[in-house]
Amino acid sequence: MYLLYAIGEIILVVIGIVIALQINNWNENRKKNIEETKILINLKNEIINNQEELTATIENHKFVLEKVDELSRLMNPNPKEIKLEKLDTFMYAMVILPKLNNHFALVR
Repeated sequence: MYLLYAIGEIILVVIGIVIALQINNWNENRKKNIEETKILINLKNEIINNQEELTATIENHKFVLEKVDELSRLMNPNPKEIKLEKLDTFMYAMVILPKLNNHFALVR
């Protein structure tokens, strides 16, 4: 009789341990999924920011190129008079000339 009771107790303890392990595994997986979601959200935000930065840089390059082309057309052996506003725009274009930084460096 006591042997049957002891075996029943052992079986209950084993079942309890298995259930506790399953709950622990579920909780660990849940924590990993939350962390993975946070990482993916951060990556998405970083990609969006990088795209916005790149778009702004491209627009700056286009502006500078346009002004350099315009200045090149105005420069000739017999230059025309350049309006002060135009000259300011050309100077501004040269000052804001976009520079590439390490983010866009080529890997060798």
